[in-house]
Amino acid sequence: MNSHAKNDALEAVLLVVAALRRLGVKYYLCGSLAGTFYGIARSTAGVDLVADLLEKARRKAETDSR
Repeated sequence: MNSHAKNDALEAVLLVVAALRRLGVKYYLCGSLAGTFYGIARSTAGVDLVADLLEKARRKAETDSR
């Protein structure tokens, strides 16, 4: 993956993370991109993001039902 594509991936992740934070959704970043932040360089720039969307939906349903 070239540096332009890596920058695009990072920008996309930052947008998604910002949205998840605004919504109060729990998440974690893993995979090669996360490893890069810890100094473990890899030739791939895959993004693995896990978000607890079911928890957010449950909380919203509880709020809506009140």
